[in-house]
Amino acid sequence: MTLQELAKRCIALHVYSKDTEETILRIARLFEERGGVKQLEDIGAESLLRFKVETLSNAKTVTFNGYLRYLKLLGNFAEEEGLTTENPFRSQRSAPKTITAPKIVDPDTFSRAFLYLARNSDEFKPSWFWKSVMRVIYYTGIRRRQLVTIKLRDLDFDNKTLLASVEGSKTRREWVIPLHPKAERVFHNVIAMSEVALGRNLEADDYIFVIRRFNKRYAVNEDNPFQMQREQVTGFFKRLSKKIECRIGAHRLRHTTATQLCNPATGGADLSATQDLLGHVELTTTRIYVHPNLDRVRAAINKLPELESF
Repeated sequence: MTLQELAKRCIALHVYSKDTEETILRIARLFEERGGVKQLEDIGAESLLRFKVETLSNAKTVTFNGYLRYLKLLGNFAEEEGLTTENPFRSQRSAPKTITAPKIVDPDTFSRAFLYLARNSDEFKPSWFWKSVMRVIYYTGIRRRQLVTIKLRDLDFDNKTLLASVEGSKTRREWVIPLHPKAERVFHNVIAMSEVALGRNLEADDYIFVIRRFNKRYAVNEDNPFQMQREQVTGFFKRLSKKIECRIGAHRLRHTTATQLCNPATGGADLSATQDLLGHVELTTTRIYVHPNLDRVRAAINKLPELESF
């Protein structure tokens, strides 16, 4: 049995999201290409080494470690099914984690982004739509995959909440997000503009954020022609980042929201509340999103008793 055949069997016997299924199949294919072997019984130290060397020559350690987690999942499945006596990926250790700079968007970057969109509205048509995307991601902490799957029925304006549905969930969970007043106004505006563009009222199953309603130059989503492609969100942020010469993106906005929520200056929500907002299964995942503020750390350090007082 090839690794790709094993991946297909694993997917058939489990309930994964479409994204997870695609990831498992892609990583199985990558290992066959980079490791130089296809058959499960041929996987060994040499193929593992080839895969590791080629992957780390083109990707970050976090990417390699992510691949390895899925490969070990497949190996465990093969072992459980009696297809191999031992998980061939178990002996491979993860690569040391690289400590990177905080993935947050500072106030200056926000200002530059909105100012650029205001002064160069012809480059990102319509600019109000993309401003709305930025505001909603920031005020809700949702992922880009969740943004493009928001339907009218997910919004409860009476109770001022947004349902993060299973359709856009990475973990196949759904949860309720309280709506910030500014996010609520953004949703109302996007709905009104969409109804003008469509010439009808939005129905419960209509998606809220669909760029093609306002700019036909964007490609149709072949998987679902009524839904916006999440890659279009990524493409916007990449182009904007180049224009303002600062990094800004959906995931960075999500990190920013988490960090701001835990800032004592803004009320200091606890990690558990932030975990609920972001929809994380594990609190340790939420902790990764909350980055330290140097001014807060400096203030804490300055409160240390001086050595002379001991």
